[in-house]
Amino acid sequence: MNILHISDLHFGSRHWKGNDEMLLDKLNAYSADIVINTGDSTTDALESEFEAARDFLNSIKCEHIISIVGNHDKRNMRSQDFSRNTLIRSILSTLRILKSAQKIDFF
Repeated sequence: MNILHISDLHFGSRHWKGNDEMLLDKLNAYSADIVINTGDSTTDALESEFEAARDFLNSIKCEHIISIVGNHDKRNMRSQDFSRNTLIRSILSTLRILKSAQKIDFF
C-alpha cells in the first residue's frame, strides 16, 4: 500500500503563496492508495479557506483521502461549523469506505 502524507497547506491570504496546479501535478504523480492530510489546511479557519482546502483535496487523484484538523483549523468560533461542512463530511465518507473494504482497523 502506498501512503502519501501531506500537511500544513495553510490556505488563506497570509500563508499560501504556492502554485496549486504545480503542487497537484506533483501529488498526482504518485500512485497513492491513500492520502493522509494531517491538518492546518487553513490559516485562520475561515469558511473561504476551508472551501479552498476542500477543492484542492478533491483535486488529488486518489480514491481515499483522510484529513484531520490542526490548530490553525480551529482558530475562530465558527471553525467547527466550517470544517464540518467542508472537510469532515468527506472524512467520514472515506472512513466508511475504508472500513467496509476492511483496509483499516479502528482501535
